[in-house]
Amino acid sequence: MPRPPLANLFAFHSRDEGVLKAATDRLRKSGEFDSLWQPAPGWIVGASPLPGDDSHGKYGQRPIPELAFAEGREAVSAGAAPTNADFWATLRETACAQPERLRNYPGDFGFIAFGADGDATITRSCGGLAPFYVSRKPGWACISTRMKWLIRFAPSEFGFDPLVNALWAAGWTWFPERRTFFQDVSILERGGWARVSEGALQFGRYWTPRPDQPPRFDADRAREHPQRLRALLIARLERDLDPAGGNLLALSGGVDSSALGALATRRGRKVTSFTTLPVKEESYQREMSFIRPLAQECGFEGAWGLPLPRLDYLALLRSAPAVEFQISHPVLCALPQLVSKTPVTTLFGGEMADMLCGSVATMPDLIDTLSLSETVRHLGELHVSPRFLGAWLKHRWRDLRGRLPSAMPFPSQLPGWTCPELRDELDELRDRRRRQALRERCAWRQLGMLLEVDGWTAMSWEATSELGLRRSIPFNCREIIELTLECHPLELIGKDTKLLLRNALKQDVPARNLYRRDKGGWGRRDPIPDAVPWNEKLSARLRGVVRDDWLPRPPASLDYETAKMLTRLAVFDGNHPGG
Repeated sequence: MPRPPLANLFAFHSRDEGVLKAATDRLRKSGEFDSLWQPAPGWIVGASPLPGDDSHGKYGQRPIPELAFAEGREAVSAGAAPTNADFWATLRETACAQPERLRNYPGDFGFIAFGADGDATITRSCGGLAPFYVSRKPGWACISTRMKWLIRFAPSEFGFDPLVNALWAAGWTWFPERRTFFQDVSILERGGWARVSEGALQFGRYWTPRPDQPPRFDADRAREHPQRLRALLIARLERDLDPAGGNLLALSGGVDSSALGALATRRGRKVTSFTTLPVKEESYQREMSFIRPLAQECGFEGAWGLPLPRLDYLALLRSAPAVEFQISHPVLCALPQLVSKTPVTTLFGGEMADMLCGSVATMPDLIDTLSLSETVRHLGELHVSPRFLGAWLKHRWRDLRGRLPSAMPFPSQLPGWTCPELRDELDELRDRRRRQALRERCAWRQLGMLLEVDGWTAMSWEATSELGLRRSIPFNCREIIELTLECHPLELIGKDTKLLLRNALKQDVPARNLYRRDKGGWGRRDPIPDAVPWNEKLSARLRGVVRDDWLPRPPASLDYETAKMLTRLAVFDGNHPGG
């Protein structure tokens, strides 16, 4: 089975022939694109396929010039012949005229459809693997799956968005209300679309999968759901991973990534793992007691481990791929070192399994779903049963008083090094989202909010694309999200967490790994330093993000958490042109 085609795209529009020609010359001279073509009047598009795209022909001619796919070309067609021009023409017409009807097409897909009148409609997949950024200003428009291309090829300067940069530096991978690190640059949400037309930019959604009514518990369906999850995971791994090897597993040591590693090798895929490990001997040996036997039993080709003292994490942040994006995950930061030591074609990991297969985060949705009589009847099935009834009563009381009963998975405050004005802005943002959540009466309210904090998918795409790698996130796909939304929360959490995953893979994964009670820690169990020296200047572009009395120089000694946050910000600023 060939791996699905993936590509990065950049599209520029202007009705001014001189501006369009200048943009075309810049794209051609950059050497970034394998194909350049004009799909419609006023547009130039560049594509850079990722390795493993084995389909033939010029990218701009597949399947028709007016459609540019970043992902999902094989999924959306669902068996239609690649040469079926009528199918692709209908898809283009649907995207341009009635994008909300794209929900009727199967799978995950992300593409740009160009209309004959110069409009363009962008579609981001439900899993959101490939991000789409868009900016529209008088006289031109840009669409890109890489932030650096939009920033570098647009005929304009973009200032920093202070709130978004502060949120990400503080550890929240959240793009609130489609805002990004740069002012006037928006990101599409998962399952969303945007239309770029003369003088206008319109956003909408074609995929809103949450059911109107809470699911009812059905024992027969509860037995079927784990089987479906296993089949879906196997299909994703067989489709995404390279049969020849070079598949790097981001292995935290926890249940989710361990399960994928075991399942992938059971299906004949060659896997190498990478883990950041604690330095403290006791913690190190505990992590290795899960990782070493798994690697041996599953036959990993290699098991890389990086002992990571807290201070070394600050250095690791500075070794991340140099992109116009805040890269914070230790595996993504370590990728440049890893690809220099071992062949890597694809990075995969267990992200999203917590929220989709059952964790503490599922509890608010479980409480929303159960009536009082059901709560009493199911108390014996809950591992937190002594406290659950009290939590249920408190939750429902807050709901009656018009307060949001769920724990909102958004930051409630910003750290002290940020500008005070940002804290007021965050309060207003949270209040808008709280009022919106109170109006929502469909099921899985908490999961719906968790799906919004998904900037980490774009972070992964940016880091791996910079190094010419493919990214696979098997749990984070349309079919598995929709499967979870069909389940009753009791299928995910009860006397144990991750019930859906553990029931699905109990014959595939070593029991010690599948039933591990604590999470893998990415080396975070070591003591935190009391103080970290700081001697780096911060640029004037960070004014509005960092409080004025910390510019250009913060205090010479910082606590570790503050040093970590400012390092993220300083690295991002330094990667920006002119930084």
